[in-house]
Amino acid sequence: MWLGIGGIRFNQYYGSVLAGDFDTQDQQQKETSAEILERYERLKIEYRQEFNDDNFLEKVDSLMGRLQQIEDYDTYLIIGMERWPVLNHMGFYTRVQEEIEYILSQSPLQVSVETKETVSLFLMQAYVNSRTITKAQSLGVEILEATERIETAIKAKNYLSSVYAYAGKYQESIELLTENLEYFVNINDTASQIVVLNNVAQMNQDLNQYSQTEYFYKRAENLAIESGDLNNQSLVYSNMGVLYKTIENYEQARRYYEKGLEISIQLNDLSSTAQNMFNIGNIYYEEGNYREALANYNRSLAIVEELNYDYPKALIYMMKGTVSMDLGFYDEADQYLMQAKSINSLNNDVESSLFLYDKLTTLKHLTGDYEAAFEYQSNKIDLLENKYEAASLDSLNQAITNFQLNAELLRLENTTIEYEKLIQQRVFGLVLILLLGVGLSITLVLNNRKNVLIEKLFKNYKTESQAESTRKTLLQKDSTDPTNNSSANVIEKLFFNSIPEGNKATDHKDLFDQICKAVLEEELFRDVELTLAKLAKTVNSNTTYVSEAINSNLGMRFNSFLNRIRIHEAQKIMLEQDVQIDQVLLMSGYRNRSTFYRAFQTETGLTPREFISSKQKARYS
Repeated sequence: MWLGIGGIRFNQYYGSVLAGDFDTQDQQQKETSAEILERYERLKIEYRQEFNDDNFLEKVDSLMGRLQQIEDYDTYLIIGMERWPVLNHMGFYTRVQEEIEYILSQSPLQVSVETKETVSLFLMQAYVNSRTITKAQSLGVEILEATERIETAIKAKNYLSSVYAYAGKYQESIELLTENLEYFVNINDTASQIVVLNNVAQMNQDLNQYSQTEYFYKRAENLAIESGDLNNQSLVYSNMGVLYKTIENYEQARRYYEKGLEISIQLNDLSSTAQNMFNIGNIYYEEGNYREALANYNRSLAIVEELNYDYPKALIYMMKGTVSMDLGFYDEADQYLMQAKSINSLNNDVESSLFLYDKLTTLKHLTGDYEAAFEYQSNKIDLLENKYEAASLDSLNQAITNFQLNAELLRLENTTIEYEKLIQQRVFGLVLILLLGVGLSITLVLNNRKNVLIEKLFKNYKTESQAESTRKTLLQKDSTDPTNNSSANVIEKLFFNSIPEGNKATDHKDLFDQICKAVLEEELFRDVELTLAKLAKTVNSNTTYVSEAINSNLGMRFNSFLNRIRIHEAQKIMLEQDVQIDQVLLMSGYRNRSTFYRAFQTETGLTPREFISSKQKARYS
């Protein structure tokens, strides 16, 4: 199953009949429920139980619409209970919601308690996977209050734990999972224990407790191996890949994704095979190996197209568009991202839509289409506001998400400035013909923001150079002074805004000092092959502790920490030496141009060429 997907793929056909299914409207009206059910059984035989076939789904849609017309709710339920689990698995969550909400709204509707509970659980699953948080929480509580069946309560708690996690209510979520785990241990249900351990691990990962996350995944992995449960092994390996990707241990992440791929091929599970190939492609992308990334994306896409799963296809198009954009192929990137957008418009998955709008905003900025960039950024802000509003967060998590939302609002403000700049430049072109002097003033105003940034950057550099000169003089006078700690000085200078107030961070402080010494004083940052795993080996630790040491002392991940150091070095090289950009990026530890450009602009707000073209002016002003 492709996680995090939601929405529908086809238009609704309720109340309509596909051409060729029935002869005339009179014949439709005469058709009985038994005949409709017989048609359904013949379709299952014809399509060999391949419920995900497009033609099968469309024909069943027409049958469901016919049952709706004649108000035969019993037969509607019979077909629906076979159909809804399949649609949930395929990611058609909106469709499941509409059909089940319709059948549950009919009154009087005489169904058994067990059937109603089963149908309600299908609906709750669709709510959870489409991030319809408020409805999912309300339905989960209702099911738990009403049910007397332990199986129903267990499933409801599992779904409700995911709801609480999405809403930031981690304590409530963990309590529900713990109750389920105790039950499965008591009845010796190994498969269910593995599922719960996976969920507990994911909860700890959301809380950035990576050591605990790894511990629970290892427990789940051991149980899956001991029981010979290949399906759950595949699930565990996929989730462990996500963990190691999150902490930027790409070697381990790829190892687990490849183990998952082997099992999915062994099980002949095409959907899981495609997902593992996609995940492996993402690892190669993070490492800057675009050739291998695209190769895996294309293999995954071929399988997804064979299965005719639209939503995974949208995810692949997003990543292919991202790679094309990083390589500077903007027309190709636009083509892939718009293909993804056309598919993504049919589903309700917030996370993928946020990613897509972010990439489209960046692309339109790069191509100078600020009006479109502004529109996509506005769409992203609207989605975020709706997401946070629907989550019903507690006060602490609300403060965190408000901070995230404010950060996005600042980005939107920057986009607005760029858009206004574009409009003013167009007006300027007309005014220039009549009033050159006024036009020049407008240009100065438009470029003032960037000039201020450039002036600040180079002023800081001059100050740093003077301070560095002073430090060197002092070091020459007393080279044995133990208080001289060059790496500590650099860390304080580069990460001033990240270091906790009062420098209270003490977690892994000794390890953090070793990391700084290795990266800065031993200049390990210049190594283009440097990874989290390699750094951990250098300081005689493991990736989890190294990642936590950086995070607890600076509040950022390994890649962000490394990028800031490398970009600072790149600025120094460009200011002090006349060398080509390709040399600069290698000297500062980067393997390829696209990664360097992206990191440089993130850290400075300028492209390397803008920085270089302004350095003479800034140096002598």
